[in-house]
Amino acid sequence: MTEVDPTDRFAHLIEDGYAFPDYGGACLAGVPDTLLSLVSDEFDHQLPESAFSNVDTDVSQIVLVLLDGLGWDQYQRDAEYAPLLDRLDRQGTVSPITSVYPSETAAAITTVESGQVPAQHGLLGWFQHVEEADAILKTLPFLTLDDEPAGEVYEGLDDSVLSDAEPVSVRADAAGVDTHFYQPAKFDADTPDATDHPYWNVVDALAELRLDLEAAVDVDEGPAYRYLYASEIDVIAHEVGTRHDRYEAQVRAVTEAVRHELLERLDPAAAEETLLVVTADHGHIDTDPETNVNLRETDVWEYVDDRLPTGSPRNVQFHVDDPEGAAAALHEAFGDDVWTFTREAYLDRELFGPGTCETFEQRAPDLVAVHREKGLWWEDDELDLVGMHGGLSREEMFVPFAAGRVADLQE
Repeated sequence: MTEVDPTDRFAHLIEDGYAFPDYGGACLAGVPDTLLSLVSDEFDHQLPESAFSNVDTDVSQIVLVLLDGLGWDQYQRDAEYAPLLDRLDRQGTVSPITSVYPSETAAAITTVESGQVPAQHGLLGWFQHVEEADAILKTLPFLTLDDEPAGEVYEGLDDSVLSDAEPVSVRADAAGVDTHFYQPAKFDADTPDATDHPYWNVVDALAELRLDLEAAVDVDEGPAYRYLYASEIDVIAHEVGTRHDRYEAQVRAVTEAVRHELLERLDPAAAEETLLVVTADHGHIDTDPETNVNLRETDVWEYVDDRLPTGSPRNVQFHVDDPEGAAAALHEAFGDDVWTFTREAYLDRELFGPGTCETFEQRAPDLVAVHREKGLWWEDDELDLVGMHGGLSREEMFVPFAAGRVADLQE
């Protein structure tokens, strides 16, 4: 496995051990437009050219496999027992890119599916105050804090209120590129101008994707962009962390399914026309549930009024009248192990990315807090997780971008 230290490549983005997004450069936000630029002149190539070093990109079929939670450091370790990851390194190219802030699923997946940074789409975390419901919801499952379907509790509410994102499929369709989204059936996705492929398990989804590729190339359907989302690695990392046998087993299972269907079984004609890209929305930092901190037991809780913090334990967003006082209380409790950003500070830094939108303006917190290594939250169930993400550690922020033409990966 090629050893690359992202802290060297992104030294200009590292401050006191915290890693910041490379918006406009080697960043997850540039992935969809860059991939679409390979099959349409209507899109800009936003990633560095080195992301495709020695890769034949003269193809008609783009396949993006997003392995939720597989950070760069994990990829480097996991390649020892996951042949797919090693083969992408040896016969394709693998390089680190950054996630967005927050480096968590709700924000980052919305970015991948739209090409918009969080400030532009407005979905800033797993827990968000949704104005139309006047309540905090769990965003991607679209549930209340009591795990009830939000659309049933708040009559007439649907998940379009979660963000201002426009799916990349809308722009792709206008450019003459077919888009296909392979996502778990529980998402109940209805993606504009795309063909949705709901699935019950990722093995079946990959088999369907392979058959679709072969059929499309056989009849020369033209350029297509296929996006597959897999959550299994993220789920187990939350429960046991990234250095556990159960985590290793899940990485083996998911990556072997990708290798088997898209490398070993894809017919040669389709392989010649297909570019495979494997990436992730974020990595995981392993925490100790015994030392994660319930904010209700700290002095900062004196500053919390009716509106609970939003975001997540690694991306705590306070909505308070006295952000300076709350920041002082956080630093009193955690010293230099917490970085706090007032609204002025995170806007100046473009922490959530450049630009804005109406939903971002509604949800923009008064104060953001990111601990160096712990989870900080107000409810114990979240603090019991081992693997966490959302913050600015290298483990969370750096993710792999692995690419190769399938015909070359089959050799």
